[in-house]
Amino acid sequence: FAVTMGNVPCTVGLRLDGPVATSGGKITGTIYVSVTNKSQRASSLELRLTGEEFSVVHHTSTETNSSHDTHRSHGTQHHHERSSHTFYNIKYPISNFYNGQIHPGQYEFPFEIELPVNLPGSMHCEKGESRAGIRYKIEAVVVGTGSLFASNPNASQNLVVVADSRVNNEMVGISNPPEVIPIKTCCCFGGNGSMTLGSHVDKSIMHPTDGVMVNFSCKNDSKVEVRNVKVNLEEVVDWRAHGHTEQWCRNLDERVLGGAEEMPELARLDSVGKHYFGSSSGYGVLPANQPQRSVQLNVAADARDSYVGCLVNVQHYLTISLVTTGSCCTTNPESSMTVHVQRYSVQYEGEFAHPGPFTSPEPSAPPFESDAIGGLPVATVLPEGWHADVAEVVAIPLAQATSVKDS
Repeated sequence: FAVTMGNVPCTVGLRLDGPVATSGGKITGTIYVSVTNKSQRASSLELRLTGEEFSVVHHTSTETNSSHDTHRSHGTQHHHERSSHTFYNIKYPISNFYNGQIHPGQYEFPFEIELPVNLPGSMHCEKGESRAGIRYKIEAVVVGTGSLFASNPNASQNLVVVADSRVNNEMVGISNPPEVIPIKTCCCFGGNGSMTLGSHVDKSIMHPTDGVMVNFSCKNDSKVEVRNVKVNLEEVVDWRAHGHTEQWCRNLDERVLGGAEEMPELARLDSVGKHYFGSSSGYGVLPANQPQRSVQLNVAADARDSYVGCLVNVQHYLTISLVTTGSCCTTNPESSMTVHVQRYSVQYEGEFAHPGPFTSPEPSAPPFESDAIGGLPVATVLPEGWHADVAEVVAIPLAQATSVKDS
């Protein structure tokens, strides 16, 4: 609950019934308006919801200063590039004021608004002094005050949005057909033979804590030894601001399997035939009796949603690697595929209870975390003697919402 208070004749407050919203779901709450002394000019009351990507990229530069005695000093300059992109900016009409005025009194406007199903979930990522994310703000605004020197009375709160996991929930697998990969080393660019690797994952869309079954087949037709086989699910977040980029990576899960001692098909050859010299990569065929290996990965509970935006990308890759014993120049064959991770919607999972039928609020409110909104003090409870005129619940379907830029 947040109310902006100050030496102003019109005060606005905003309370949400729940801390989390689901795309395709509804947000319920109450807007409070208090007018003292005399009627105030105002045309309407609106609720605005804004979603944006934001990015901050920290980078440094070296600055050289020369003095008259030819002494040079070097200093490091720190720079923070900032950028933002608004991808959702919608207003919902709550009330129109008769004759363009709000009369003295206290008012409550319960509301219920609908969200589109394709909103991305809130997220945040940091690396050093760089950071990026997706954030939402909901704001109640009294418009049409006619003031040129003061902003319209308003109150706002941050909102956490979780993408609805039921939108994309098909159990569709992904397969990479067997690929023949020539093996190269530092001392020899040919004549080492090749390895063949193919893979399959049982689902392309996965959720945090899900178990994912990965199957793969491989064969070593080279003189290079395979130390082990790594199977990992990686999360990569990258963001950009004014030509500068940052990237943050982590493994959501990883399994390391043994080499030829566990999988005889990975045993190296003592020699290779002439047909391997100068061979190129391409799709191959494994023998019908070639064993298929299986391993299960578990998606980390704190995995982010996959997302591709204007400033921020969150991507997930599942990779099977044949790690060889050669130097850093030796080929490590890989089979990689892009998968989609999506968090379960909290209402669907019951982590937060869905708001029940609306009831008129008591004249009090829970404490608000911040100390100020827009530079004004914040009240954590309604004023003493609060006796408001309570309007009917305003239920606004998505079709009645309008884009702010189109208004």
